[in-house]
Amino acid sequence: MKFYAEKLDYDITEGEMLDTDVYNDVISSIDDRLNSGRDQRENSTRRFYKEQDSEYYDMDVDIVKSACPIVDELQNFSSLDIVWTCDETDEYLPTLCLVALQEDYISTPVEPSWASELTDIEFARLCLDAKSKYLFTGNPPFRAIRGTAIIADHIVLDGEIDASDYRVVRDFFKSSSSFQ
Repeated sequence: MKFYAEKLDYDITEGEMLDTDVYNDVISSIDDRLNSGRDQRENSTRRFYKEQDSEYYDMDVDIVKSACPIVDELQNFSSLDIVWTCDETDEYLPTLCLVALQEDYISTPVEPSWASELTDIEFARLCLDAKSKYLFTGNPPFRAIRGTAIIADHIVLDGEIDASDYRVVRDFFKSSSSFQ
């Protein structure tokens, strides 16, 4: 596999496994000539975001990137369904992170822990921007609900949201177009 990857002009580091994209490219190239019998590997980051409870993590990049001029500033931007990468990051990131870049919640270089740079209120505002400007739908991530609860003063002293408040706050988020 590494030999063939080098033939495809990839720089291969000795002793390391092939990157998922390189591996899949090698398999695809071999399969163009003969059936390798190997399956393509799914990007583990993509699988991680697909397994999240919120539809905000499985928004298709191609739907959103046309509304994000920042894409033109990112070197070697590429997307795989619900995740994207570029030279300004070392990982695949969810579409919501592209919105965060476009709306100036974060800047490059983008770390894999990009969302931890935001407070819960900022994260709620980001998700609201994603909904109102970029067509995100469905239930927002819990952290956006938590940020909304802080804004709407539905957090009890120990920082928790009870089940009835959770539904109220979620519905408040879904019906909102902005927070003051």
